[in-house]
Amino acid sequence: MSKSRPGSRLSSFAYNQIRYDLRPQTKVQLVQRFLAEITSFQSTTLKAAKRNIEKDAGEALLSATNVEDIPLFVRNISSAQRTLTDQLDPNDAALWWPNIVHSIRESPEALKTLLVAELRDHLQDPNPLIKISALFSLALLGIPDLAPVIDNAVRAHEHWFANEELYKWLVKLISKQISLGVLRHQEHSLLIPCRTRRCQT
Repeated sequence: MSKSRPGSRLSSFAYNQIRYDLRPQTKVQLVQRFLAEITSFQSTTLKAAKRNIEKDAGEALLSATNVEDIPLFVRNISSAQRTLTDQLDPNDAALWWPNIVHSIRESPEALKTLLVAELRDHLQDPNPLIKISALFSLALLGIPDLAPVIDNAVRAHEHWFANEELYKWLVKLISKQISLGVLRHQEHSLLIPCRTRRCQT
């Protein structure tokens, strides 16, 4: 594609045009390499590539041929999220895992079990955006104890009560009245207050 357009730069959407022409294992290798080198990329590159990374990460989890590699790959995805959190908009950072989980909702039970275990660990992360990301992802995965999990998270961050929009969103999450698109198009006021020093404590 680049050679066919001499002198012009490809847009961030160009990859979508060849995504489905690539072998599954090639995409697995591409996303693994990107995750491994993620700290070397500029913020503008990361923001442009985020959705492609999420899509390929989800597909890679489903198409990985070596089952033993999946737990490490899941941890690499989480590590990348932590790296990107301060470089992305709050909503984009919080939607990292939910976007991936949303793309693989019909995944095998063994993979779902692994993801639930990983995301439950995220509830102990000091960064509230990571916790919100985990809560939303666990909701998408349909865990049976979602209500007490969210209740415990709110009790650990009582100042979330003061953020009316955030609290309403969590209530809707418990009652399953919320979709992925709601947070994607939510105003930043929902999450920005959770990046303050007060929210970190």
